[in-house]
Amino acid sequence: MSRIIDERVLFNEVNLAVEKSVIMDMSEIDFLSVAINITACTGSNVLDLLESLDGINFVPVASKIMTEPSLTIWHVYPVFSRYKKLHYVPGTGGATFTVQINARDTGIQSSGKTPDITPGVN
Repeated sequence: MSRIIDERVLFNEVNLAVEKSVIMDMSEIDFLSVAINITACTGSNVLDLLESLDGINFVPVASKIMTEPSLTIWHVYPVFSRYKKLHYVPGTGGATFTVQINARDTGIQSSGKTPDITPGVN
């Protein structure tokens, strides 16, 4: 049994044509779902999910090349690394999209602590 600790929109962008990222501290989270809903896109753009043990050195876990409207859901379980980063890189155009997370804690004695979300350094 798991309990939803956090459910929020991290990106809600219209024709985003600049780099943007957020860093999530997942210290209390066991299961993470990331929903990417692309409604319009020009060119080729990339959204990466990266992870880190120290919050500084990130390595890629998954990547979505955005070229047309679509819906993608990533499930990360178990969440080993404390930090996750979502990083958007525009290519030859821009994209209109939302990214929503659903974070769960499977512990019996859940603290209910939500992930800390901070703007990332691009």
